[in-house]
Amino acid sequence: MLRPTIEDCAAYCASQSSATPTKSYRPKQLGAPDAATATAQSLSQGGFALELNSVAPADLEAAATQEGAAGRVVTALSVDGTAVTYLAYAWSSDTATVYEAQVATATTAQAPAAAANLAAQGYLITAIGPADDDGGLYLVGTRVQGDSLPRPFLAAAGGSEIEQLSSCRKAGASNSISAGRTSANAPRSI
Repeated sequence: MLRPTIEDCAAYCASQSSATPTKSYRPKQLGAPDAATATAQSLSQGGFALELNSVAPADLEAAATQEGAAGRVVTALSVDGTAVTYLAYAWSSDTATVYEAQVATATTAQAPAAAANLAAQGYLITAIGPADDDGGLYLVGTRVQGDSLPRPFLAAAGGSEIEQLSSCRKAGASNSISAGRTSANAPRSI
């Protein structure tokens, strides 16, 4: 089974620096908990500087904090059991903005409360990814340094897809959720 990594997605995005709007890449076979997808979208050439790094799971929050201090925002992550690989982007034209980051770890049942807590502290959720094989998640919150204005947050019931995500993770099957649609094709948000 083809298991694209976050590195594959980063390479694709980097190759699309002059992409027309809505170019996207989706691996032909998603099926691994640590598989990744990517979308490249640009109205002009460049505009973003990409960093791809791997750290021990215990070092993720420190790495996100360092990226923020360097003006980069963690936007995707993948876990292979021994390391967390993440993508962080910065505006090429803005080298002055500094970000603060906080990482929360939660089960799927705890994720809405963890996200609400981050939002109440002014953080926007910029990345969500698996933390372990038991359904745990990392939520990366990012805010402009010093901006602690609470953010609105709404948790909507996801129905059986969230339950399927948890049971698929435990069974080692795909954890892919179709963003923006439920099985009944009704709009939703995560």
